[in-house]
Amino acid sequence: MNLYSSANNLQIIYDELPKKKPVNLFPAELVTMNIIKECHAVIATQLEFLWGAKSKNKLKTMAVNGLLNNHVLISNGKKINIYTLPSFFPKPEKVIKDIVLAQLYTKIRRYQSCSIFRGDLTLLSIGKALFPVFVLRHNEKILTPLLKGLPRAIIITEKFKPEKYPIPVRITTDEMLFRNDVSEMFLTPDGKIDRVNFGCQ
Repeated sequence: MNLYSSANNLQIIYDELPKKKPVNLFPAELVTMNIIKECHAVIATQLEFLWGAKSKNKLKTMAVNGLLNNHVLISNGKKINIYTLPSFFPKPEKVIKDIVLAQLYTKIRRYQSCSIFRGDLTLLSIGKALFPVFVLRHNEKILTPLLKGLPRAIIITEKFKPEKYPIPVRITTDEMLFRNDVSEMFLTPDGKIDRVNFGCQ
């Protein structure tokens, strides 16, 4: 079952515990908060490259200490702990996109510096290159005018469907993002594995 599908029955139990301003953070805690600031929301497994097997306990501790929110996403009855900055109370349909985007970001960040910039488009910076990223849920499609004028794009979708695009694109699915090695998590528009080195460079 895809827990991050917009077709699921979704709800969030929000963390209402008091929060405090972060002071005297350890370097890894500061990196954690910066990653969450860029991604908006993460799950514990996405930060194992920082904390290893202690990731879940560390994030819970940071939340108990008032540094993070520990909201609970409920997807078709399954509870998933998600972590955001204290001021962020996302809607379910928004947070599932944030978690999937965070999976792309953290898999690439294990090997190469990258950043997320949000505006009219979500941009993923990898090295010196910028990639517009479109996170599509269920039956969503990209309107062709949105792609025209862009040099390239990354598309994350729940299920792959062969399509033609007016620009070069790399496509990945939720299953590929969460299961495949970073070098084999992209497809070409016709469905062939698009092998890349550390995040589509």
